[in-house]
Amino acid sequence: MIQGETIYLRMLDADDWVKTYLWHNDVEIQKMTCGPIIMPSKEIEKQWALSKATHNRNEIYFAICSLDNDEMIGFASLNDINHLFRSCYWGGIVIGDKAYRSGTEYLQASLLILDYAFNRLNINRLTGSCLEEHLLTRSQMPALFFTQEGVGREAIIKNGKIYNEYHYSLLSKEYKEHLELGDYGLDQVMIRIVANSKIIRKELKK
Repeated sequence: MIQGETIYLRMLDADDWVKTYLWHNDVEIQKMTCGPIIMPSKEIEKQWALSKATHNRNEIYFAICSLDNDEMIGFASLNDINHLFRSCYWGGIVIGDKAYRSGTEYLQASLLILDYAFNRLNINRLTGSCLEEHLLTRSQMPALFFTQEGVGREAIIKNGKIYNEYHYSLLSKEYKEHLELGDYGLDQVMIRIVANSKIIRKELKK
């Protein structure tokens, strides 16, 4: 278990399919991901959860749980783990329980995953991506000191629209430097996210 202030992370269990099934079928959640919107059946979801719970060599799926009641409120993943090159892709975070979407659980989970990737997996390079219109992720990535490496022009087609995809990376030395400086406090990161979101909102309105 990896503990934060109000949440903790554990490895995904096969029985977690009951909740991931609901969230994978929630169009509001899926519409801003980089992947296609696929509505899985219960049997497909059971197999998916079992495969993630029993294989962690190249990818790791976490259940995000509330410390108050141990209920799973979301999930997250690290994918394409390459132990030779010490790199992996941050598959993103889903807060499925609507009661927790307005709090700091998303940010807490992000900070716990950074710690896990760099300090436990010994990753050197962590990458991530999001749709141009994904306000939260685009605001959070630079707030966590990720560098924007480029834009995949018209890279994603979903919701009847074509989207640009933004690509980011964070290196271990950068993470540890900012960690030592105390730059990863919840309040500090939140202030940077709010400031970034104001800039991006103006950009998206153009």
